Amino acid sequence: MEIKFGEYRAVLRSRQLHGPSGLIDISARAFDILLELLKNPGEVVRKGALLDAVWPNLAVEENALHVHVSGLRKALGSSLIVTVHGRGYKYAGPNPQTIEPPFVDAQYGESSQHFAQRAGAVEGQPTKVAPNKELTSIAVLPFKNLTGDVENHILAEGLAEDIITELARYRHLLVTGHRISSQFNEKSYDLAAISKELGVDFILDGSVRLAGNAIRVVVELIDAETGSHAWGDRFYCEMTDIFMVQDEIVGAVIGRLAFNLTEAAGRKRERDPTCSSSAYTHFLQARVAWRAGDGLQALAWAQKAVEIDPDYGRAHAYIGFFHAFGNFGQWTDMGVTEIDRMALASIERALAIDPGDPFILQRASMTYFLLGEPLKALRYAETAVSVSAHDSEMLAIRGMVLVYCGDRAKGCAMLERAVTLESRLSPSLYVSLMEARHMIGDYAGSLAVMEMIPNPPYYMKLYEAASLARLGRTDEARHILDQAPIGFDLFRFVHLHVRSCALTSDASHWLDSFRLAGIDL
Repeated sequence: MEIKFGEYRAVLRSRQLHGPSGLIDISARAFDILLELLKNPGEVVRKGALLDAVWPNLAVEENALHVHVSGLRKALGSSLIVTVHGRGYKYAGPNPQTIEPPFVDAQYGESSQHFAQRAGAVEGQPTKVAPNKELTSIAVLPFKNLTGDVENHILAEGLAEDIITELARYRHLLVTGHRISSQFNEKSYDLAAISKELGVDFILDGSVRLAGNAIRVVVELIDAETGSHAWGDRFYCEMTDIFMVQDEIVGAVIGRLAFNLTEAAGRKRERDPTCSSSAYTHFLQARVAWRAGDGLQALAWAQKAVEIDPDYGRAHAYIGFFHAFGNFGQWTDMGVTEIDRMALASIERALAIDPGDPFILQRASMTYFLLGEPLKALRYAETAVSVSAHDSEMLAIRGMVLVYCGDRAKGCAMLERAVTLESRLSPSLYVSLMEARHMIGDYAGSLAVMEMIPNPPYYMKLYEAASLARLGRTDEARHILDQAPIGFDLFRFVHLHVRSCALTSDASHWLDSFRLAGIDL
């Protein structure tokens, strides 16, 4: 097969190649990757070299590379782009036919960062990032030093650098590197102009102020297209060791920002008619629905994402998790064995597609936990933490698994911190805190969590009944049982719940609680 590139200006304008069956649409990034592979046909090009060539001066995770290589394979045929495990990729087709030498002019140079640099962009200067419909892009600007002293300047600069490093661990983000963003280090600057110059979806701006022994950090997330405020928060702590404070604040910022950024990205993409029907947008909508407590709608969005892209690992991971979770809520009339099979098949498919994606690892942890394999769930949770920044959801997931594996103190502390960081976590994660408090004997504290959950589904009220019974309020507990929806199987619910306990003593504790509440076991 011959691939004819034609005039490079036209290629950049249309993002099309002439393939065997006519014109083929590919993204600008995919085109840049293909160009790098075609420079040495049949030879392995390291992943690092591709990342450096296609995303110069940007901190980008390998997932971005995987997304566009997958797009190339769909457009050109899977046999033409070969993965050489542990090394990189190579072009395995016939040599391409070049019709004319590469040419870029100023009008179209912005369409591809790679070509903009070849056209004369100065090393280290900001270059507009091509829109990417499968990832969300963000630039972290240097934090303003509002105090003016040297110590505060060191802290402000360190905070921005550390936040960039932590955000770069998220595979669905394209993060502008410190080398580029640090050029905007004046105390006042035009955010609209910066966003236009960098071509990012969002800008993270912040300031640091020292007052005696206290430090205040203000962070704001800005929608680059509209200039509107998407999210913001203030973080306070006592000033002791500067580096300890820095780590503490970065952890708090990431814990809240990661949650709110994906939500803002979902709203932004829905406004964009060129990407509102993409698999990624449906995935983001699944996250919003799940966080709102609508599991069935979240499952529907994730399934739509897979219909658009059958190799979308994250959507498969969500589907597996939602099936396993739906077992507790008894969303359908399917039996436990059938739902378990469907959940396991989806999560194994996700892990086969990308076993290194922290999001997939997180959902694998939750799914295996719900399927009654808590120790396996813990292994996946720990692996996810080792490769991912610590957002509030990951804290809660890891905390819940730790509690059920016997490490109650550490797990409860993580759950408490997650709820403190982000008050809008999904109801299921609040219930995890409710369960954890019940398991350490804090039954009143467990009941207090239920008050934080608006309109909880019925199965969540059964945990309330268990704690009420432990406090001797059996009449209230049995009143909850009497409200069970028609066809809801209480025995099935209890069986599914206790199978997640790694310790027989914890399983016995729960069984006794449910018996006290009035469930016939």
